[in-house]
Amino acid sequence: MISRALPWLLCVTLAGSMSACTKEGESSQAPTSCPAPEEAHGQAVEKLVAAFNAHDIHSLLLQVHPEIEWIQVSGTGLSIETKGARDLGIAMGAYFAECPSCQSQLEAVCGMGPRVVTYEAATFKREGVPLSQRAIAVYEFEGGKVRRVYYFPADT
Repeated sequence: MISRALPWLLCVTLAGSMSACTKEGESSQAPTSCPAPEEAHGQAVEKLVAAFNAHDIHSLLLQVHPEIEWIQVSGTGLSIETKGARDLGIAMGAYFAECPSCQSQLEAVCGMGPRVVTYEAATFKREGVPLSQRAIAVYEFEGGKVRRVYYFPADT
């Protein structure tokens, strides 16, 4: 079972404002839970991560929109890493070849409307040494498929 507790940042990222993360009269301290994603969206993200962990590009691409955009968020900038399912498949093939030990675990998931926000823990080996890092991703849906992924830098 995935924990529904998320840092306050996830709520703000998902809702777009700090006031949306607190009820009237409450303090703006971090919430202890967030709304569950729409069932189909949550399942699609879980399938996408399972396919990632299996390094199964075909199954991964079944969860994404043909015009998917993978967007890296860093500092004040955004960069589109891949555009289109074909390019994502090519990029994932290269990524898995470079990092055969890469895995990801969903530690927390919440959603609102067409977006699912995740707090993910990645594990991998570098020169035989086990490493891990955490990141936030926002999956945006269109027509039942992941249309955009906004990937925020890892905590390294």
